[in-house]
Amino acid sequence: MLPANNLDVSVRTPPVVAPALPGERVQECDEKAPIGNKAIEGSIWVIGATGAAKALGFACQLALAWFLTKKDYGVYAIAISLSVFLSVLRDGGLPMVLERKGSQFESYAGPVFWMMLAMNIATGMLIALIAAPAARLYHIPELASVITLFAATIPLSVLPAILSVRLALDLKFRELGLVQVVSSTLRNGLLLFFAWAGFGARSFLLPVLITSVTDSLLLWMVTRYSPWAMPPQFRLWPELFASGRWVLLGTFSIALGNNGAYFLLGEFFSSDVVGTYFFAYQLVVQLGVLLSDNVYQVLVPSFVRMGPDILRIRAAVLRALSLVVVIGAVASLSIAAVYEPLERVLWHGKWAAASGSVHILAIVWPAAAGVSVLRALQMATGHFRQWGIVTLIGALASVSGTAIGAYFGKSAAGAALGFSLGSLFGAALNARIALPRIGIRAADTAISVLRPWLIIVVAAVCAQLAGLRFDRTWIDILVTAACLCTLGLFGLRLFANESLRLVEISLRQIIRGNFRSTAHSEST
Repeated sequence: MLPANNLDVSVRTPPVVAPALPGERVQECDEKAPIGNKAIEGSIWVIGATGAAKALGFACQLALAWFLTKKDYGVYAIAISLSVFLSVLRDGGLPMVLERKGSQFESYAGPVFWMMLAMNIATGMLIALIAAPAARLYHIPELASVITLFAATIPLSVLPAILSVRLALDLKFRELGLVQVVSSTLRNGLLLFFAWAGFGARSFLLPVLITSVTDSLLLWMVTRYSPWAMPPQFRLWPELFASGRWVLLGTFSIALGNNGAYFLLGEFFSSDVVGTYFFAYQLVVQLGVLLSDNVYQVLVPSFVRMGPDILRIRAAVLRALSLVVVIGAVASLSIAAVYEPLERVLWHGKWAAASGSVHILAIVWPAAAGVSVLRALQMATGHFRQWGIVTLIGALASVSGTAIGAYFGKSAAGAALGFSLGSLFGAALNARIALPRIGIRAADTAISVLRPWLIIVVAAVCAQLAGLRFDRTWIDILVTAACLCTLGLFGLRLFANESLRLVEISLRQIIRGNFRSTAHSEST
């Protein structure tokens, strides 16, 4: 589904359920075993597909920085930040409610579709109304067209959201992953084209209008499911709204935490400085958003089908937390370690001011990435109110931290530090509340899960220091990357071997899963 929790509008694809560690016993005599196997196989296939899509997106991000200015990034950031506050009713929390319905999907898909469409059309119209006043308030004329384009994308997100839920509940993660790859390829290609053609900040949203239509078409071709042909059943709308009110609060809070601070930064800084921080945030956190969305979409239907089996849910949560932190740390800290020499090669100092923000966000983000696992746990077990309230507190902490950091630090790096501290507070609070419900002590889990993160942080710092000894930029990059890989692997093998084994098993299953899928296709 389209991620209501973020204003990025790519197809949301399933994440990874961590595979069983060696020696873990799997029940094969009942129906739970096939569910777990299908979830693991599907999620493993998807992580390869979505990894390729994200690699393309990251390459697009690097190229995009050539064509767009800091002001373009800043204008887009302010536009989505203002839109967040008027998007409180977007989707109504209904995609998550529909996921929770599980076997009752057929009965609720029609009403959910029509109710979401009505809410999103109203939200889009409301956002469009503020476009001109916002442009006058910030003295940025192009802000009006950017906000208007964003408003137009909101109703188009409804059909992909419903059809993606259908595929997730059927555990057809492979098909959903393929759609994501196609969508990402098209969207990034269009993004570069519009940026090259001089559309400025509008380049971020014009591709969304196109890919929302193509996503709908591709997902319909896979599912052959037509929710628009079903009656709206207005009598169910009060029940759906009541079921989704806490989810609505939670999804709004995620969007607020991710994007809500930019309108405040626009009061402190010029659009160039806001753009610098937004660029750093997108460079680091976009990897985390993909990983988080993937984790969420696979874990929710899998947890739902596990039912009351707390032991299996507990084991899956611990493995998923470990895997998310390790992969997130490797991804984000690799960017931070090579950012400075890479920036000199690619942009010749244009984005040098983003270096401090990149390093701060890269260090802190993996420690908070596990929130996606906790969110999946809370959604699958029906703790919507708990999740909504805790997420709102975390979002307010992030926005407040960003504003305070910007005010006292008077720089993009100060804003990044404030955001990071607020995010860590929200993650710690969520873990403290969610984990004890399944018999996990948050403090004990933090030590085992964060150990590999700390190892990779130390490896990244040492690698960057080693690279600085060389004057030639490309040698700096190669030495830094080699040292990070060597020190990271050695440290994980020595001090966090279980986490490293989990990643190794996942990578092997990606390869084997793809090979089996190819062989099966050829045989049929």
